[in-house]
Amino acid sequence: MQSGDRSQRRTCNYTADTHPVILPARRANQMRWLKDKGNVMNEDSIKIDALGSPLELPCGLVLPNRLVKAAMSDSLGDGEGNPTEQQVRLYERWLEGGAALSIIGEVQVDPRYPEKPGNLVLDDSTSALKLQRLAGVAAGHSGHVWPQLGHAGALAHSSIRSGPKPTQVSLSESKSTPPISSRVVLPRPPTFVSPPPGGITAWYTMRLTALAEDREQSFGPTLAEAVSQYESRDAERDTAWNTKFRQ
Repeated sequence: MQSGDRSQRRTCNYTADTHPVILPARRANQMRWLKDKGNVMNEDSIKIDALGSPLELPCGLVLPNRLVKAAMSDSLGDGEGNPTEQQVRLYERWLEGGAALSIIGEVQVDPRYPEKPGNLVLDDSTSALKLQRLAGVAAGHSGHVWPQLGHAGALAHSSIRSGPKPTQVSLSESKSTPPISSRVVLPRPPTFVSPPPGGITAWYTMRLTALAEDREQSFGPTLAEAVSQYESRDAERDTAWNTKFRQ
């Protein structure tokens, strides 16, 4: 949600000897090689702090370090595409931990095809104030919070999907080529073999919720309990989502 100034956009012509990622990594490898060869060296004598050093992106934005929290679906939206206070707190905690950039996963560009009812949505009905609140947590930590734009397509959550269902492609082709419809394999959502199905996803999602509520020390449900909590919360958000987006 924060982004670099487009006026600063430029092409970076890095070489292996000047690249901000390759060069520190190369020096670190050289130091390990010398230590393996028995060369006694004080690690502090070689100033290597690759993770803690700033990183300038091609757009001109400078991250204060190289710690980035990758995009993940945290399912902490309110069921109407808006951030919640728990979600704000979760990203605040990652920034407090030192991450220069935290990426919010599955921010939907079309509410007809959401990945989960806890996704954020970018459209005119979303609360700008709540989005600003979420993005604003980065300002106090010299970090950034960015969205990963998402569109679940054929994997959209079935109970809240409102767009056309995915269909096999049908195109006229020459007789020598098998019809596309006979070769199309529709994607299937991932499942877990460990009972109960989906329990691992549910457990980790509820773990994120515990982190967002500062109660991770007391978190310890079984897989079955986590699935029950997860499905109960999703059912409530399904109702909220359908009320808002499927009228």
